[in-house]
Parts: sequence; structure tokens; C-alpha cells
Amino acid sequence: MVMGVKRQYDSSSRQEQAHRNQKAVLDAAERRFLADGFGATASEAVGEAIAAGLGLDDLVAVAAKTSREVKLFASLASLDMIVRGGRVSPAQARMANLFGLHPILTVGDDGKSAKAGTHVGFAASLRGLVKRAERFAAGRPVRLLIAHASAIGAAEYVAERLCSRFGVADIPIVNLTAVLAAHTGPGAVALAVRRLEG
Repeated sequence: MVMGVKRQYDSSSRQEQAHRNQKAVLDAAERRFLADGFGATASEAVGEAIAAGLGLDDLVAVAAKTSREVKLFASLASLDMIVRGGRVSPAQARMANLFGLHPILTVGDDGKSAKAGTHVGFAASLRGLVKRAERFAAGRPVRLLIAHASAIGAAEYVAERLCSRFGVADIPIVNLTAVLAAHTGPGAVALAVRRLEG
């Protein structure tokens, strides 16, 4: 009897450790996602400051200011992968699927992912990305970057709407990294918005 309880405890401990490891991998993937989205837009500003000959203290100030002027929004075609990662419960995912709900994710002030809204239907959530970009821009000129996980059609759909809303000719569209795409699942579309001085 004691041996059976010990085995059950060991099995439970291994499951808890596996869950903690999985959460750590997801946290690392989330940081990579943020680095991909923010890094591409923020490094551009820092590169411009370097080209202008600014010193180290000024570069640090530019990087800090730019981080406040950049926002990331994302829409997932499916919640399957984030359920596997423990970010959403299976019951929540079933309810979302039942009603066709697609959340828009963003990054909170604490640097962690947060829900920025929910739309009925994936196309509506893609249009929601555009609306949030417009709201964040607040009438200022912007630089935009779109990343996707095997969703070039959805990324182009967002790009067309952004081009007409912001009057830009072209928006870079890139693939999400393989690690990130493995955690978001196919169909994810992310949008980085950098507000410029206007």
C-alpha cells in the first residue's frame, strides 16, 4: 500500500514538474514573440539614433521611449495550441469555439500577454487588429509590421486594410519564428505598431 502511494506521489510530482517546464517554455516563447514583434520595430528606432551619432545615454533613452511607442496585437485562428500550453482551459476553448469567439491578444504594461478584446469570427478579429492599430496610433504616423504563422492570406487581408487606413503603400509581412508558430498554431497573425513623431 505504501509503495503504491509513493508511486502515485512520484507520478504526480513528475506531472507537476512537466507542467512547470512546459510553462517555462511558453514563457520563453512569449518573450521571443515579444522580441520578434517589438525588436524589429524598436531596433529600427535605435538604429536611426546610432546613424544620427547619438551617445550611449541617448540611445538608452531612445530605446525606452520607443518601447512606449510600440504596441503588439495578435489574433489566433485557433486556441488549440494555447490550450495544450495551459494558457487557456479546455472548457474555455470549447465555449469560444462554440460561439466562434477569437480573442485579440496584446502585451500589458507588465510585459505579459493580455487579452485586448474578443470578436465573433476570425475575419472580425483580423479587422479588430486594424481598429486597435488605428486607436493606438491616435492620428500619428506609424510604422507597421505584420507577422504570421502559415497565414499569408490573413496577413495580406490585414495589410490591405492597414494600407488604406494609414495611407501607406507597403507593409512588411514576415513569418513567425518556428518556435513561436509551434506555440500559437497555424493561422496566427500579429501586428506591431510603432508610433512616430508627427
